Amino acid sequence: MEKIEWEASEYTISKRSTTFYVAFVLAVLSMAGLAILIRSWTFLAVVIVAAIALIVQQKTKPPIVKYSVSRDAIKINDRELPISGYKSYSFTGPEGKPTAINFIPKKRFKEQAVLQLPKKDFDVKKLQKLLADKIPEIDNPSGLLDIISQKIRG
Repeated sequence: MEKIEWEASEYTISKRSTTFYVAFVLAVLSMAGLAILIRSWTFLAVVIVAAIALIVQQKTKPPIVKYSVSRDAIKINDRELPISGYKSYSFTGPEGKPTAINFIPKKRFKEQAVLQLPKKDFDVKKLQKLLADKIPEIDNPSGLLDIISQKIRG
């Protein structure tokens, strides 16, 4: 049974520019000022906790995940998901240089399986060939939220 295995970070964190941090500090200070002005201490606490969470998330290195795709299953670390539970897959990221593969489930409320691809030396064609007769690849055009999210991430 042919299987393709790789390791990649669980999520990607892009480098932020100085402009981002200046805008972030201004936004946090203005929301904190508004919270103090209207004497909403709960809102102030939420603003402070959210700012701290974003800073910690930005400074934390994402864990490395082991991915594996075979003709019958998708494996993310130790969790195995049968291919039969998915109706199609698509790649996300810039044309010619995808950053992730999304498996779209057959069941309506089941979550997508998102596998991050390594930044270098990964043969997407080999993965497409492996999945070709099992599930179809669909072109998943980026929606407005995807485009905005990619711009924010950098």
